[in-house]
Amino acid sequence: MEQYHFIIQADRCIECYSCSASCYQEHRSAQGDLPRRKIQHRTGDPNYPVYLSMSCNHCRNPVCVTICPNNNYTKRRDGIVVHDDTHCEGCKLCVEACPFDAPQLNPITGKVDKCHFCYERLSEGLAPVCVANCPTDALNYAKLSDIVAVSERYSGNDVPISRFTSPAIIIKKQTESKQHFL
Repeated sequence: MEQYHFIIQADRCIECYSCSASCYQEHRSAQGDLPRRKIQHRTGDPNYPVYLSMSCNHCRNPVCVTICPNNNYTKRRDGIVVHDDTHCEGCKLCVEACPFDAPQLNPITGKVDKCHFCYERLSEGLAPVCVANCPTDALNYAKLSDIVAVSERYSGNDVPISRFTSPAIIIKKQTESKQHFL
């Protein structure tokens, strides 16, 4: 089976927030929280933290799909997990269950929302808006088979449930310190 994956090249991120800003502009101009956010990951060297652009990981076994009492989540054939807020009551069960904090309660609508991999853009042959606006190609995506993805998949050592959810994200290790200039 093939599934879309986000690919993060950690050593290319310059913490410019273009991914978050473009997502906000495209999907949340008058709404609440961002589905894509920057997190700082500590490494062995405190002088060189790694920044990761995170959103929904469109897990192979998404806990949000199974826990939602109103069946608001759908996992598509291409692996994208979509939330339909038509019947969302804002109970936040999915928010509390997700080990990656992907679903978020929108304070304006009172309903949960999350990244949907810009599936409408994919159907037009375009990259997700966060990927399209990353100036250093630190964020990318690909449709990968199980065999290819397993070798580089996020190990989730600090998130035990990730062994169960199997997130569709590949984080390339930082190879050396690089300085990017715009």
